[in-house]
Amino acid sequence: HFRQPFVAAFHRQVTAREASAPQAHDREKHRHLTLDTPFLAALGVTTPDARLVPAMARKFKQINKFVEVLDHALQVSPLKAQDRIRVADFGSGKGYLTFAVHHHLRQTLGRDVEVCGVELRPDLVQRTERITAATLAGSAARAR
Repeated sequence: HFRQPFVAAFHRQVTAREASAPQAHDREKHRHLTLDTPFLAALGVTTPDARLVPAMARKFKQINKFVEVLDHALQVSPLKAQDRIRVADFGSGKGYLTFAVHHHLRQTLGRDVEVCGVELRPDLVQRTERITAATLAGSAARAR
């Protein structure tokens, strides 16, 4: 013989002020990269009109998390005081994180930076070189 569990329900009227107040879970997330960042469209993460491609939402989140971690690490690193930062990304693949590092250091932080993506697959190197030429003309970024 089972006893019914006691469940209490409490109801109260929500005031207009409470209803219009932003909830903690509703706040806008701080993103280091915005959807209009040029390399994101070139890599297919966003559309040319800066809308997130639904299938790439997790990749966009991953890229932003990586930049957040990079930014924090840089703030507590001796590299923070360096005039020039050089970065090598071994196994850079399609270059999502390589481009993100370059963009964050150069565009967001205004640092003098050289980023080199190293990749063995020729098709990815060619693709990355095309994207580099189209989005980073004149900057110190290259794929090898």
